[in-house]
Amino acid sequence: MPSVKSLASAPLDCGASTGDCRSGMSAYMITGGKSLQKFHNTVCPDCKPIRTVDDNSGAEVRRLCSSCRSVPSPAGTWAIRTSRRASSTSPATPRCRVLTLYFSFSWVLILSSDDSDLLHNFYSNSGDLVYVNVHNQDDFGVTIHWHGVKQTRNPWSDGPDHITQCRIQPGTNFTYKVIFGEDQEGTLWWHAHSDWTRATVHGAIVILPTQGTTYPFPKPDGEHLLEFLSNQTVTTLDDIAFTINGEPGDLVACGGETTHRWLVDYGKTYLLRIVNAVVNSELFFAISEHNLTIVGTDGTYTKPRVTSYIMIAPGQTMDVLITTNQSLSHYYMAARQFVTLESSIAEFNNMTATAILQYRGNYPPPDVPSFPANLPLFHDLDSGLGFLPLLRSLATPEHPVSVPLKITTRMLVTASINKVNYTFEGTEVSHLAASLNNITFMDPTSSILLAYYRVE
Repeated sequence: MPSVKSLASAPLDCGASTGDCRSGMSAYMITGGKSLQKFHNTVCPDCKPIRTVDDNSGAEVRRLCSSCRSVPSPAGTWAIRTSRRASSTSPATPRCRVLTLYFSFSWVLILSSDDSDLLHNFYSNSGDLVYVNVHNQDDFGVTIHWHGVKQTRNPWSDGPDHITQCRIQPGTNFTYKVIFGEDQEGTLWWHAHSDWTRATVHGAIVILPTQGTTYPFPKPDGEHLLEFLSNQTVTTLDDIAFTINGEPGDLVACGGETTHRWLVDYGKTYLLRIVNAVVNSELFFAISEHNLTIVGTDGTYTKPRVTSYIMIAPGQTMDVLITTNQSLSHYYMAARQFVTLESSIAEFNNMTATAILQYRGNYPPPDVPSFPANLPLFHDLDSGLGFLPLLRSLATPEHPVSVPLKITTRMLVTASINKVNYTFEGTEVSHLAASLNNITFMDPTSSILLAYYRVE
């Protein structure tokens, strides 16, 4: 049974406190793992309120009504839930919610083990205002970045250390104000954003449609989350392994019995939410004998496009629909690196990560799942470039796209990653440094955000 901690009262911009929001919300933090799958993000007035319990009490944390119990919640959902009665004025009224994250070294050890059941993912609605109170219980500074969240006029809560804030020092806490704009729906993600901690705590952010609205495509029968990760010990493209939901798969010596499996029913349409949390690597991804319909990327809907594979950039998210209409069997889902280096350069990870899409039912399982024949090879530049034109904004009256049509200034900006050689204590060493127009970032001597207002 998970433990529950009531949040301490604190003033919020919405004129409420974390203990009692003016919208009628009471917020709690729930810690735990798989047992939290029974909780669902939808707040229902018929559900009984959350009760504070002891780890060993065995008491019910929350009793859900029959409607909420019928809606599955993905494994690994970040177990932060709120109790709030629906607004009497409009079902689309934005909600004010409070979340708490305790950051400690034990979490780093757990999450860096790439166990997908321990990934902390949370669900919200478009238009929601969420406060995330991060408590740093470790010995090093840390910040949290909300990857892809626009945070319009709210840069102080964006998270990159030394850019928008100082690190949260050990033994202290910091409250982020995360604004999910009404123009963002779909899948994003969050992660630590200071030095090596970028490879530790992380999770998906699922922004559901505004209350009272729905998807711009037929509602799927279910959904699943896939997160691509990489294990690295050096700052090169030569990763130790790529993983799908924490597992490298059957084609790697250390994989096999723990390969991630996604159980599906025949004749259903599923929404697959994909997060590429791999460092510095584009990936090709395909599912054997199944087409993918792209419907969104980076928290924005796209025109539906059918494809046999996708190419996803580092840090990018993608929402695709898949219809399970093939013979009952096991099918590999596979991801491999898209390499734009010269083919003569062998310094890249040439492994292929796999997971298994497995149909439910009574049938003899295959000796080996079928592999996606349409998965592009590492240096397939034509497939990489050919995929990009598929990504087009939905641009409907319900989901408009407003872009300037008159160009007044043209700029050429070249982004690159350079190998820098230097001598340290008599030893020749090197590291990678990103640059824009051959100028790399240097720590400023004054606050960047203050400089914006002072015009420094």
